[in-house]
Amino acid sequence: MVTFHVGHHKTATTWLQDGLFSQHPQICLLNDHKKPWNNPVLHYVVTESERSYNYEHAKSLFQNSILMYRNCGRRLLYSAERLSGHPMSGGIDSYRTAKRLYSLCPDAKIIIGIRGQRTMLASIYTQLLKAGYCGSFSSLLSQDNWKTPGFNLDYLKFDKLVGLYISLFGASRIQVLFYEDLLIDKQAYLNSITNFMNIDTFIPSNFDAINNSSANVNLISLATRNVVKTTSNGIAQFGIELGKDLEQGMQEMISNACKELTIDSLFSIPTDLERMYSQSNESLFNMLGIVGKSGYS
Repeated sequence: MVTFHVGHHKTATTWLQDGLFSQHPQICLLNDHKKPWNNPVLHYVVTESERSYNYEHAKSLFQNSILMYRNCGRRLLYSAERLSGHPMSGGIDSYRTAKRLYSLCPDAKIIIGIRGQRTMLASIYTQLLKAGYCGSFSSLLSQDNWKTPGFNLDYLKFDKLVGLYISLFGASRIQVLFYEDLLIDKQAYLNSITNFMNIDTFIPSNFDAINNSSANVNLISLATRNVVKTTSNGIAQFGIELGKDLEQGMQEMISNACKELTIDSLFSIPTDLERMYSQSNESLFNMLGIVGKSGYS
């Protein structure tokens, strides 16, 4: 039995990958979760364009990757949050990836992690700043995506992607994990996964080590650092080096100019967020047969 854990980003995916998925004796994690792009199957499924994607070649890669593990007695698992798309591109390829996974293994199980949109937006923006994004939060939300794909608020309408997976694989093969449930009861959260995969309950060594990567992050400092680095790298393409002293001076100058800024002014959640996602969340809950969840508009 093959299971695909497809994300989303910022839903404790790393915690699961470092712990339960890597340590459980009945799970065989088929990809390096720290560098999933090095896995031939995942790399081809995610990066190959529609113009050149060959379904038979993809199937061959997949079958070869699991051949040696067929009789190992463990559950075979791929885990990569990139399979649900990427926030920076608005998850533009998430539907394509879902259909490609189905073509590889139509009887696979799918695990999808989601999170309340308000806290997920904050976490996504912080992560993008860490990765070098230079824009403000408002500019992230207002991209028109005409020339290139960019972040899109529809990315967080989870009912769309969950509904697609259900239509492809069937409801019994889909598990939706709510990040908020993890915060309430970690053991019950892990038990729901092991039950879904039909394996024994397990307590990984990182059980108490959930890392909130967005906590205690100075967003203004990150943003000014990114502006300076982008400027320096751009000038360097013409053979001009700013030097560390000048870079540091630029960062201090920008930081001083931003002293009046506050975190609230840099990161402002849209006031109509509840209305924006209420219909999508209601659709998701109806789809899953649940009343609702705290943290979802």
